[in-house]
Amino acid sequence: MLDENQLEIVNSNERNIIVEAGAGSGKTRTLIERIKRLLNDGVEPQNIVAITFTNMAAEEMKERLIDVTGIGDCFIGTIHSFANKIFKNSNEDYKIYTDEIENQFMQVLISLYAKHITMDKFLMYKDLQHKIDLGVSDEGELSSIMLPSEMHEINIFFGDETSNEYPQTIKTLCKKHNVITFDELLKKTTAYFKEIGGKVEYLFVDEYQDIGTLEKNFFKALNADNYFYVGDEKQRNLPALNGRERKLFPKSY
Repeated sequence: MLDENQLEIVNSNERNIIVEAGAGSGKTRTLIERIKRLLNDGVEPQNIVAITFTNMAAEEMKERLIDVTGIGDCFIGTIHSFANKIFKNSNEDYKIYTDEIENQFMQVLISLYAKHITMDKFLMYKDLQHKIDLGVSDEGELSSIMLPSEMHEINIFFGDETSNEYPQTIKTLCKKHNVITFDELLKKTTAYFKEIGGKVEYLFVDEYQDIGTLEKNFFKALNADNYFYVGDEKQRNLPALNGRERKLFPKSY
């Protein structure tokens, strides 16, 4: 059951709302209930876009809305999946840079140019680097499995510079095969949406405090008639008031 503050947010007639609240305050639940309210009020589901920042969060949101009539016509997913959905209409030939593509390109580079690194060793490096990123291993472990010469070649293959010895890199292969990164996808989609004069009617963004400049520019380009942003009040990365929206602060439980 929603508390008084949450009900105020769900039922507000403001077009643009920013909700700041701490962990466990029911921010996402409030966002979900507002989507339900709009659908019950007759808003067409295809006019609602709800953005999350992980596939897990998107699936959880879909699960919590699964019994709502018409919810399948709403977009609920990550920022990159929505950008990809938009940019597919541009008719540009492209593929998204994935782990599989990275491994394919590295296999090509190693077979053509490598004198030290092998594919098996590269995969060991990637696995350890992933653990370091997750905080379950530290940088010191890299030196225990990787020789300096191997690390040098990896850095060259992922670098910007080419040479007679290494005339191709991951970046040159991406350009050759029309492969773009997620950051490039956001940049291209932002420019494309501005170019076509696109507009989103209802935009919902969960965990807004986690976004950077590319994401902010993308959301601005969506030119939403109505937006609803929620984020952690302690991280303070939410947009400043500009006279067109209300900031609401639900109580923590």
